[in-house]
Amino acid sequence: MIIFGGGWGPEGNQRSLEVQVSALRDALSKSDPIVLFAGGEGAKVQHLDPEEREADRWLGLIFDRPDSLGIRYESARIAPRGAASRTKLLAAIDEAVARGGPLAVFGVGHGSRPADDASALLELWGPPAEALSAEELATHLDDLKPKAPIAFVLGQCHSGAFWRIVFEGAKTEPAVPARCVLAAIPPEREAAGCTP
Repeated sequence: MIIFGGGWGPEGNQRSLEVQVSALRDALSKSDPIVLFAGGEGAKVQHLDPEEREADRWLGLIFDRPDSLGIRYESARIAPRGAASRTKLLAAIDEAVARGGPLAVFGVGHGSRPADDASALLELWGPPAEALSAEELATHLDDLKPKAPIAFVLGQCHSGAFWRIVFEGAKTEPAVPARCVLAAIPPEREAAGCTP
């Protein structure tokens, strides 16, 4: 079992995502899940500070950024096995598939909308090149040739676009063994939890 979450950088790591990853880890603790979060050990998370500061108010006015007022960063409270990066996520999937048996992968974080010339993406830790498309994930799973079914439970914005990984190469032939996707939201919609 794998749980991954967080954003592409500290500004994408909201406390709400950490809480979701923690809750999943606790609920699934008997399965000893691999937990990947944000930038890994020492990750910072964003939260709202209820205490209003005079300097913040003035800086918000000066730089015309009142939406960033009261945002603070603090150390994450969970100890992940590693960063929720493309490399670490695919390596964790490889490791779990090599052990055999069915696999469940839970994801919370951010995703981008599919466009005419681009696929929906899971936005993972690191630069934009670290994002993962449905086609790339499907092809990676095809190359692994798993012996058991794989289920993805995704809570990212636009996660419904990942239904395509049930097919080989995200095309038209169903993958064998079966892969399924339970998505929080349709491809064209945003999910909740993207703010501090």
